[in-house]
Amino acid sequence: MSAKAIMKVMFRGLPVSEGIAIGKIRILESPWDEVVRISLRKSRLKKELDRYSSTLKDVEKQLIECRDRVSREIGPDEAKIFSAHLAILNDPFFQTELPEAILENRQNAENVLKQKLDEWTRKFQTIQSDYFRHRLDDIQDVAVRILRSLLRNEASGLQIKDPVILAAHSLTPSDTARMDREKILGFVTEMGGQTSHASILARSMGLPAVVGVERLLREVQNGNQAIVDGNSGLVHINPHHDIVKGYEKRQKQFNVYWKRLAEGAALPAVTEDGEAILLQANITMLADLSLAVRYQAEGIGLFRTELPFLMAGRFLSELEQFDLYKNVVQTMKKGVVTIRTLDLGGDKFLPFQAMEKEKNPFLGWRSIRIFLQERDLFKSQIRAIYRASDFGQVRILFPMISSLSEILEIRKLLEESKNELRAESIPFDEELQVGIMIEVPSAAILAHRLIPHVDFFSIGTNDLIQYTLAVDRNNEKVARFYQPLNPAILDLIRNSIQAAMRYGKSVSLCGEMAGNPVYTGMLLGMGLSEFSMSPLMLPEVKERIRAVSMDQCRSLAEALVEMDSAEQIEKRVWDFNAEVNARQSIPYMEKTGEQAAETGQNIESE
Repeated sequence: MSAKAIMKVMFRGLPVSEGIAIGKIRILESPWDEVVRISLRKSRLKKELDRYSSTLKDVEKQLIECRDRVSREIGPDEAKIFSAHLAILNDPFFQTELPEAILENRQNAENVLKQKLDEWTRKFQTIQSDYFRHRLDDIQDVAVRILRSLLRNEASGLQIKDPVILAAHSLTPSDTARMDREKILGFVTEMGGQTSHASILARSMGLPAVVGVERLLREVQNGNQAIVDGNSGLVHINPHHDIVKGYEKRQKQFNVYWKRLAEGAALPAVTEDGEAILLQANITMLADLSLAVRYQAEGIGLFRTELPFLMAGRFLSELEQFDLYKNVVQTMKKGVVTIRTLDLGGDKFLPFQAMEKEKNPFLGWRSIRIFLQERDLFKSQIRAIYRASDFGQVRILFPMISSLSEILEIRKLLEESKNELRAESIPFDEELQVGIMIEVPSAAILAHRLIPHVDFFSIGTNDLIQYTLAVDRNNEKVARFYQPLNPAILDLIRNSIQAAMRYGKSVSLCGEMAGNPVYTGMLLGMGLSEFSMSPLMLPEVKERIRAVSMDQCRSLAEALVEMDSAEQIEKRVWDFNAEVNARQSIPYMEKTGEQAAETGQNIESE
């Protein structure tokens, strides 16, 4: 056996689907490695075009079959991915541009496809937007389907006899959908993100998955023993016997724990001493909406509205927005739908905007600052939201507020929009509530002055932490300074909650802290009674709520006020959760990620 095959390696990636997989690696080879350049005589060009045209028809059939199968086996919302791929297949890029390039270059379809896709990739990679990165994933997925059909190796890489962990540079939704759930234990890839379609499908299928693992394929070989920890993002290759035994125990604990969560999904979110807590979901796309319903969300605490605009590549009309919001409101029959107005800028840009390049776009012309200048566009979204309020419970939420003057300007625009709708005899909810995001430190500091002018607060901890501590959480060099439990952050959260409570108004928390059950007791103790999070985290947070009493949580929060460092606070929070786990016989929710990392680092390569 080669030295590489027995090397013990530990990687850290992005966990995108919970669970633990233990098994042997199977590498999914890329079909692009098989592409060669073939020059064609003029007499062969018609035959090559016919071959390409026939391939497009075959791929169309495959996508329809895949859409229908995923709809039956997983769900109709997840199947919409493949409806989107059918639309991409009919794009002029594949239908017109590629055939023209075959004629012009006099080359085989496979090589032309690879060249043109490389050009697209370079264009898209210059755009700093999660949406465009995922859009590129979709284009590449369709291109891979076409390539496999051209090469006649549609089943390449997925003909598997025994259960394995799949390792790949990237996985498309088509790859994920073709997986045999009984033969795939989990997967790990070099590329991908939390909201990529492959990650969403992995969660729907219950496959443990870790993505964004650099140098993965340089270090692994087919047959290597591996552990994929979809909870912590750790991947162990050829792990030591003790690590395997430890993970086998954790795997059993996780399975028991997850079964317990599933059984409690329909139970109310009520503390041990009877305090009812509101659990809502954050959504970005319709697939998230189906998960919110599945996991018993009591409403939508944050509907991010940017994605439909980015997908369309233009500003949607008022009617288009109204139809979209009405659909969400009517689908979410239970609870209120809180619709956030567009939060553009930073890393989300619309291609039709003439945006000057800014040195620091997160601190520049973004979000509410854009739309208080682009008032006609702003009012079209406001009107669409008001119109949707006639079909269910709706609230409107404004992001990136930093001063009272912005709220007063918004209030004027709201009144203008309402007067226009009344004049046009268009019905809407006259009592629709208006709220603001608390995500800029100035807003948190001035919370007591802002709350009289709005109906509710929604605390966005992701940006609040970054702006308060001057740290980019995506920058590994300063990642250790991104501290959700920094005393300054807790003071700002506490100040915002207390200001809302003082005026008898509601306050929710919709950042990542809301979806982390480790922080649930602390936030309850601070007075928070409304949480909004990724739908997938609802069962775990509900379980934590049902395992604590308000007296315990208040005692925890009071103790934290006296502490001066994030390290002190973190230790006390973990101790609190360990005590709850012991009382409730929950061995799984431990600080296992760091412990496993330390164990892996202490094992030397053989």
